[in-house]
Amino acid sequence: MHRRCVAQVAPAAIAALVVMSFVGLGGCRRAPTDAATTDTTDLAPGSVRDEIGRVVTPRALPARRVVSLAPNITELMFAVGAGAQLVGVDKYSDQPAPEVDRLPRVGSNYEPSLERIAGLAPDLVFLSKSANKRETAEALERMGIPTFLTETPGLAEMGRTLRDVGRYPQTLKFLIAYLLYNDAIQTVLAQAGVFATEELKMPLSSLALAVLVSQAIGVFGATGFNQLARLITAKRAVLCSVVAFTAVLIYTYLAVDTPLQFFVLAGLVGLVMGGSQALSRSIFAQLIPHGKEAEYFGLYEISDKGTSWLGPIVFGLAYQFTMSYRFAILSLIVFLAAGFAMLVRVNVEQGTRDIAV
Repeated sequence: MHRRCVAQVAPAAIAALVVMSFVGLGGCRRAPTDAATTDTTDLAPGSVRDEIGRVVTPRALPARRVVSLAPNITELMFAVGAGAQLVGVDKYSDQPAPEVDRLPRVGSNYEPSLERIAGLAPDLVFLSKSANKRETAEALERMGIPTFLTETPGLAEMGRTLRDVGRYPQTLKFLIAYLLYNDAIQTVLAQAGVFATEELKMPLSSLALAVLVSQAIGVFGATGFNQLARLITAKRAVLCSVVAFTAVLIYTYLAVDTPLQFFVLAGLVGLVMGGSQALSRSIFAQLIPHGKEAEYFGLYEISDKGTSWLGPIVFGLAYQFTMSYRFAILSLIVFLAAGFAMLVRVNVEQGTRDIAV
């Protein structure tokens, strides 16, 4: 596979860079930007320093068996296309669904089971300085399991990356479109339980079953939309998913009155969500300048979480004014419409030409 050099990468983007280097997705030595954490001039081939300055060498190169002990790292692995290398995650890693649901759990990020991790025979374990204990990394190292500690990007680094994104109009437009339509999807996922228990008076046991139905059907959704993308392009497939999700919200407003109908709703949500998330990552990957994958995918993941309060605010205000959960869910169509309109304006072909200049 073609390997790209990253001339300069901010220290907080090391996680994505290391993922790309260690699992064979491209990447090579970067020029140091922080002597304590990024100087690789004195390292043996296949080694790198993590963000506390330790030398890390995976058991195998490329690392094919990786364990993630923090949700943000898990999402980042999938974002850079390395999800297939994950063999275990912490119990709080729930995105991207349904892909992550197939993975074994090794306990909480603060108190993971060292025995379960060892049983997975990982080539490398990723930890977060903010989510995991330093003692966990030290214990794993004593067991002969290599560990890499990383950290979430700071505001200054995000600001620099945002300014750089502004140089690529198609990339920026797609990022805005994704934040809009994905916020509606994530809000529906977060508030579906409230709708089921308060509007339909469903017991929690039935709600849990509906979640399982949604996750299971999401696998077929991802496969189906992938096939659709091959026929009509990924962008058009995502546009179809946004239209489909709009229809789902209208169906919820007009027709979901019984637990059985809610199960149908759960299946439809899983079908659309599974396709839109996977294809969105695929499109964004095409619009990233060579050598900046780590920074841009970090922004992609962080920005997703950074706007996740917009949908719930609109949902809450709509409910306060109407006292109707149905109308509150319907109000999220504004995000889908805005995201659809922005995505229509994205020229993926032009975007790929822009980043090649």
